[in-house]
Amino acid sequence: MLRFCLMLLGWFVADLLFWRVGDARLRRIPGRKLWRVLLSAFVIVQLVYLLNTFVRVFVDDLPDFVPLTLHVAAYLWHLLLLPIAILGICIGAIWKAAGRLARKCNHSRRR
Repeated sequence: MLRFCLMLLGWFVADLLFWRVGDARLRRIPGRKLWRVLLSAFVIVQLVYLLNTFVRVFVDDLPDFVPLTLHVAAYLWHLLLLPIAILGICIGAIWKAAGRLARKCNHSRRR
């Protein structure tokens, strides 16, 4: 049960990271308000789903109001698409940091 709770916590943190990076990128596009609202709504649904799942771990007799399609969609998101997105975010951050470091090294060599 501890592993499952840690997995839920990891997904929760990954959803927040995805929201933070996605929101920052959406601030730069036309029609940003609509896209930011849609992203926020999507992430909030995912976080509420995770909180519901977490509560259901400890309380056995709760009725399940979540339709099966939402269960499937949330698991596909958290097990397939979110790890790919987080990997892309990490690769992008490393690429950006390497570019800054390369510019810094080239700038200091020119002096």
